[in-house]
Amino acid sequence: MKDYEVSTYGDSYAAVYDLWYGDEDSARAKNLSDPEHVARKVAELALGGPVLELGIGSGRLAIAINKTGLKVTGVDSSTLMLDLLRSKPDAQNITVIHDDMSKCSELEADSYSVVLIGFNTFFNLTTKESQQQCIRTCARVLKPGGKLVIEAFVPVPQATDHVSVRSMEVDQLLLDAVKVDPLNQTISGQLVKMSKNGNEFYPYLLRYCTPPEIDEMASTTGFDLVERHQDWLNNTFNSESSKHVSVWQVS
Repeated sequence: MKDYEVSTYGDSYAAVYDLWYGDEDSARAKNLSDPEHVARKVAELALGGPVLELGIGSGRLAIAINKTGLKVTGVDSSTLMLDLLRSKPDAQNITVIHDDMSKCSELEADSYSVVLIGFNTFFNLTTKESQQQCIRTCARVLKPGGKLVIEAFVPVPQATDHVSVRSMEVDQLLLDAVKVDPLNQTISGQLVKMSKNGNEFYPYLLRYCTPPEIDEMASTTGFDLVERHQDWLNNTFNSESSKHVSVWQVS
């Protein structure tokens, strides 16, 4: 997708993100994980240590994690998303950093017990090189024995280009136009909101990879896979699972 940059997704969606994904009913309809379930699992892994969330966005997960008593730092490439997060009273104790999450150049080595990359955010890194760099960054900033947690969908081999209706109301229509590139493992899309006031466009670009492909990237960076489930409640991952929550430990 021409002119798509690391901040494009966050900057494009900041004004509508909490409206579309923030409330409980919307989150459930879009199969988003319950923040309390995420927070409980992260707290179990962190053992009281500090947590880093990459792609923190509007803070949906980070705020819940912080409420467990853990110190949370978040990185995001979108200033608009970070402004949205900073405006929330519950986010005042969260440290936020504006940076490309694949680099995190401001973060010191051996600083965190857990690095979390939730809800497909790892796929927002649109090249294999940037994904590999991100995992190297995670290895650098984690304390010895620290854990990397990634939540992501499992790619469907038969995915094809399509246009679908996300929602329809009396005065507006939300369409999702998707283009799949199997060779480069990318999904380019536009959410198009049509209303009497005109059209609005919300672009996204993902580079998807399978769990074994992420395992390989992690392994070459010094991580060992320690657990994989199909959700945050530790339900068994199998060949029918549509997503995975995977945990790797750095040596």
